[in-house]
Amino acid sequence: MVFICQQYKNTVFYATLYDTINRIPVYSALELDLTYKGTRLDDKFFIEPMLATNWGGGDFNMIKFESSKHSKFGKKQALGTDYSNSGYDKGHVNPQLFNALNNDSRYATNSLTNIAP
Repeated sequence: MVFICQQYKNTVFYATLYDTINRIPVYSALELDLTYKGTRLDDKFFIEPMLATNWGGGDFNMIKFESSKHSKFGKKQALGTDYSNSGYDKGHVNPQLFNALNNDSRYATNSLTNIAP
């Protein structure tokens, strides 16, 4: 298990405890502020570079998942291709609309390390 500070565009938005064996989040935590309002954004999904098999370190920002480029990332985390034709939907552990500070805060929830079937 690893703790992840879910970072998008150099800003940390929430934390996740992630099970790298079963490739599923255990929980996500954030400081909830319901004064912000927002709308649901499109479903572009991200992967965590720090969980890549050959990650060299440095940048902790999420990377938009592209199946042609990121197959080596799937050893320790679920990938978008794991959900293709599986019959499972991608469910947010930390819902997008709970992160309504701005668009970046909502997009940050689209990390595949925050998604469970």
